[in-house]
Amino acid sequence: MKDQLRFTTDVENRSALKAPRPIDIVQLQTTVSTVATARTDADFQIESLVANNTSGTADYVTVHLVPSGGSASTANTIAYQVVVAGNGMTVIFDREKQGLLQPGATVQALCGVNDRVNIWGYGFDYQGVYS
Repeated sequence: MKDQLRFTTDVENRSALKAPRPIDIVQLQTTVSTVATARTDADFQIESLVANNTSGTADYVTVHLVPSGGSASTANTIAYQVVVAGNGMTVIFDREKQGLLQPGATVQALCGVNDRVNIWGYGFDYQGVYS
């Protein structure tokens, strides 16, 4: 029997294409603050984004998904003045409803009273062809 040619294809390990990344706690102000920025070479899937009110009085949070080079506006608002109960928390993104940032895009947020609302979470960087 003749030797048969075999073709092989190098395939990247999928776990190398998906890397977890935390969204560090940001204390929000009444002007927009950048909460997270997608790397320039990867999409960023937001798995969890939580706003926590550190005071006993209700406040609100507004969240924007801003494209690379853009700025926060009504056109990219994804949560407008969502109430965060006093000493409570509100889920913006979770496993049921996730956000996706294209390379270089940012999550920006603000609240009604300076230093009253913290926001944090986690997500995954996706790099290369992933299916």
